[in-house]
Amino acid sequence: MGILKYAAKYLAVAIVPLLLTTKAVCDEFVVFTQLETPYKLSRQQIKQVFLGARLEKNGEILQPIVLAPGHPWRTVFNIRVMGLTESRLQSYWAQVKFTGKRKPPLQVDDFAQMLQIIDNQKGTIGVASIESIQLDKYQIIYQFSD
Repeated sequence: MGILKYAAKYLAVAIVPLLLTTKAVCDEFVVFTQLETPYKLSRQQIKQVFLGARLEKNGEILQPIVLAPGHPWRTVFNIRVMGLTESRLQSYWAQVKFTGKRKPPLQVDDFAQMLQIIDNQKGTIGVASIESIQLDKYQIIYQFSD
Protein backbone atom coordinates (compact mmCIF):
# COMPACT_ATOMS: atom_id res chain seq x y z
CA MET A 1 0.00 0.00 0.00
CA GLY A 2 2.91 2.36 0.73
CA ILE A 3 4.16 2.16 -2.84
CA LEU A 4 0.72 3.06 -4.20
CA LYS A 5 0.56 6.17 -2.02
CA TYR A 6 4.05 7.15 -3.21
CA ALA A 7 3.10 6.59 -6.86
CA ALA A 8 -0.11 8.59 -6.50
CA LYS A 9 1.74 11.43 -4.80
CA TYR A 10 4.45 11.39 -7.50
CA LEU A 11 1.89 11.47 -10.30
CA ALA A 12 -0.02 14.30 -8.63
CA VAL A 13 3.18 16.35 -8.27
CA ALA A 14 4.13 15.66 -11.91
CA ILE A 15 0.71 16.09 -13.55
CA VAL A 16 -0.94 18.95 -11.63
CA PRO A 17 1.52 21.61 -12.88
CA LEU A 18 0.91 20.46 -16.47
CA LEU A 19 -2.84 20.73 -15.99
CA LEU A 20 -2.50 24.21 -14.51
CA THR A 21 -0.46 25.49 -17.45
CA THR A 22 -2.75 24.00 -20.10
CA LYS A 23 -5.62 26.24 -21.15
CA ALA A 24 -9.06 24.74 -20.74
CA VAL A 25 -10.50 27.02 -23.41
CA CYS A 26 -8.60 28.34 -26.40
CA ASP A 27 -8.33 32.08 -26.80
CA GLU A 28 -10.06 33.28 -29.94
CA PHE A 29 -8.51 35.95 -32.13
CA VAL A 30 -9.76 37.81 -35.17
CA VAL A 31 -8.64 39.90 -38.08
CA PHE A 32 -11.19 42.69 -38.34
CA THR A 33 -12.14 45.88 -40.18
CA GLN A 34 -14.90 48.47 -40.32
CA LEU A 35 -18.45 47.13 -40.18
CA GLU A 36 -19.48 48.93 -43.39
CA THR A 37 -17.12 46.79 -45.48
CA PRO A 38 -18.32 43.18 -45.12
CA TYR A 39 -16.13 40.48 -46.63
CA LYS A 40 -14.17 37.42 -45.57
CA LEU A 41 -10.58 36.47 -46.29
CA SER A 42 -8.80 33.13 -46.27
CA ARG A 43 -5.73 32.48 -44.14
CA GLN A 44 -3.59 32.64 -47.28
CA GLN A 45 -5.04 36.02 -48.27
CA ILE A 46 -4.47 37.37 -44.75
CA LYS A 47 -0.90 36.12 -44.81
CA GLN A 48 -0.22 37.72 -48.19
CA VAL A 49 -1.68 41.08 -47.13
CA PHE A 50 0.41 41.12 -43.94
CA LEU A 51 3.48 40.24 -46.05
CA GLY A 52 2.90 43.32 -48.18
CA ALA A 53 0.93 41.96 -51.14
CA ARG A 54 -1.63 44.29 -52.67
CA LEU A 55 -5.22 43.08 -52.23
CA GLU A 56 -8.37 45.06 -52.96
CA LYS A 57 -11.79 44.46 -51.41
CA ASN A 58 -14.89 46.59 -51.96
CA GLY A 59 -12.83 49.10 -53.92
CA GLU A 60 -10.32 49.63 -51.12
CA ILE A 61 -6.71 48.45 -51.03
CA LEU A 62 -6.27 46.58 -47.75
CA GLN A 63 -3.77 48.10 -45.35
CA PRO A 64 -2.77 45.91 -42.40
CA ILE A 65 -1.99 47.28 -38.96
CA VAL A 66 0.09 45.38 -36.41
CA LEU A 67 0.88 45.93 -32.75
CA ALA A 68 4.46 46.37 -31.58
CA PRO A 69 6.76 43.31 -31.40
CA GLY A 70 6.35 41.43 -28.15
CA HIS A 71 2.62 42.09 -27.84
CA PRO A 72 0.89 38.74 -27.08
CA TRP A 73 -1.71 39.18 -29.86
CA ARG A 74 1.03 39.81 -32.42
CA THR A 75 2.95 36.75 -31.26
CA VAL A 76 -0.10 34.48 -31.58
CA PHE A 77 -0.96 35.95 -34.99
CA ASN A 78 2.60 35.50 -36.27
CA ILE A 79 2.71 31.85 -35.24
CA ARG A 80 -0.88 30.74 -35.96
CA VAL A 81 -1.65 32.71 -39.12
CA MET A 82 1.65 33.82 -40.60
CA GLY A 83 3.48 30.62 -39.67
CA LEU A 84 6.59 32.65 -38.82
CA THR A 85 8.38 33.79 -35.71
CA GLU A 86 8.99 37.47 -35.05
CA SER A 87 12.66 37.10 -35.96
CA ARG A 88 11.79 35.47 -39.30
CA LEU A 89 9.33 38.27 -40.08
CA GLN A 90 11.94 40.90 -39.20
CA SER A 91 14.41 39.15 -41.50
CA TYR A 92 11.81 39.03 -44.28
CA TRP A 93 11.10 42.76 -43.96
CA ALA A 94 14.79 43.64 -43.89
CA GLN A 95 15.22 41.86 -47.24
CA VAL A 96 11.99 43.19 -48.80
CA LYS A 97 12.60 46.80 -47.72
CA PHE A 98 15.96 46.65 -49.46
CA THR A 99 14.29 45.78 -52.77
CA GLY A 100 11.52 48.36 -52.26
CA LYS A 101 8.87 46.02 -53.67
CA ARG A 102 6.56 45.82 -50.65
CA LYS A 103 5.74 47.92 -47.61
CA PRO A 104 5.45 46.46 -44.10
CA PRO A 105 2.21 46.78 -42.15
CA LEU A 106 1.67 49.97 -40.22
CA GLN A 107 2.89 49.37 -36.66
CA VAL A 108 1.10 50.94 -33.69
CA ASP A 109 1.96 51.06 -30.01
CA ASP A 110 -1.39 50.01 -28.58
CA PHE A 111 -4.84 48.68 -29.38
CA ALA A 112 -6.56 52.06 -28.91
CA GLN A 113 -4.36 53.53 -31.63
CA MET A 114 -5.22 50.60 -33.92
CA LEU A 115 -8.95 51.14 -33.38
CA GLN A 116 -8.63 54.86 -34.09
CA ILE A 117 -6.93 54.18 -37.44
CA ILE A 118 -9.42 51.46 -38.43
CA ASP A 119 -12.33 53.75 -37.51
CA ASN A 120 -10.98 56.57 -39.68
CA GLN A 121 -9.40 54.83 -42.68
CA LYS A 122 -11.28 52.51 -45.00
CA GLY A 123 -9.42 49.38 -46.02
CA THR A 124 -7.42 49.06 -42.80
CA ILE A 125 -7.42 45.71 -41.02
CA GLY A 126 -6.12 44.73 -37.59
CA VAL A 127 -5.67 41.78 -35.25
CA ALA A 128 -7.18 41.44 -31.77
CA SER A 129 -8.67 39.00 -29.31
CA ILE A 130 -12.35 38.52 -30.03
CA GLU A 131 -13.26 39.76 -26.53
CA SER A 132 -11.58 43.10 -27.27
CA ILE A 133 -13.66 44.22 -30.21
CA GLN A 134 -17.25 45.35 -30.35
CA LEU A 135 -18.99 42.95 -32.71
CA ASP A 136 -21.67 45.54 -33.45
CA LYS A 137 -19.00 48.01 -34.62
CA TYR A 138 -16.47 45.87 -36.50
CA GLN A 139 -16.57 43.15 -39.17
CA ILE A 140 -14.65 39.92 -38.51
CA ILE A 141 -12.92 38.88 -41.70
CA TYR A 142 -10.93 35.96 -40.31
CA GLN A 143 -10.97 34.07 -37.01
CA PHE A 144 -8.30 31.84 -35.44
CA SER A 145 -7.40 30.25 -32.10
CA ASP A 146 -4.32 30.20 -29.93
